[in-house]
Amino acid sequence: ITSSKLRGEIMARALRFLLSPRPLEAAPHLTLGKTAPLRIALPREAGATYALMGSMQLGSLSLPGNHLLPLAADGLFTLSLQPNHQIFRNFIGHLDRNGRGSGSVTIPALPVLRGYSLYFSGITLRPGPSIQTVLPWVRILLR
Repeated sequence: ITSSKLRGEIMARALRFLLSPRPLEAAPHLTLGKTAPLRIALPREAGATYALMGSMQLGSLSLPGNHLLPLAADGLFTLSLQPNHQIFRNFIGHLDRNGRGSGSVTIPALPVLRGYSLYFSGITLRPGPSIQTVLPWVRILLR
């Protein structure tokens, strides 16, 4: 394969296949004005409460129980914490009996957003409540 772009895309697909299923999945790109699902898959945590969050960059937020959330505390992070915001849907919920859940992010069709990356992560809670799992981050590039 002579095209470096094509080679990179094939490598990304191969890695995605080899690493599937990941606890948090999202499409790598999102067209402005569209909606992207964020899918959670934690079969051993069926029924757990989950919370998803987003930010404009990666970071390291300290959480109770010596956990670190790999997001930055920026304006997008604060906005994503608001329940059922028009941009962030179902960012708080319960995993089904198979340990699956999903939220979605809808990006306004504002050309100024093109080229930005958004990062998402989240947590699951065990009864108490205490943090059970910190989800790995995923990145979505806005097109």
